[in-house]
Amino acid sequence: DGPLPPQLGDVAQFEGIRSRFGVIADMIAREQPRTVRALLHLLAGSRGHATVAGTPSDIADHIEHWHSSGAADGFMLMPHLLPRDLDIFVDAVVPLLRQRGLRPTGRRRAPLRERLGLAPLSS
Repeated sequence: DGPLPPQLGDVAQFEGIRSRFGVIADMIAREQPRTVRALLHLLAGSRGHATVAGTPSDIADHIEHWHSSGAADGFMLMPHLLPRDLDIFVDAVVPLLRQRGLRPTGRRRAPLRERLGLAPLSS
């Protein structure tokens, strides 16, 4: 219940995942929690990850903004409900990303093991 420190510190001195530090710093600037407890409540739902909700177009806009600004070159999806939310993303958001040139169209590339020249795993 103590107050948050006025400064989180220098990201260059942070030894953890710097992008996570940035997400939390942005969350503090945006939401302005006054106590450590209030910050923990904000982090509890998203576990410190950026959370995006909205229409497929809203989500595609968010991804496009992060990509075009150089903030990200890839994303890890964490759908709330599987498989429903993943299916919605694939069926509704991925086509928008393809239309915007943010997702390749056509044939998939070879699996990573194959691209690295590694032998296939035995089943």
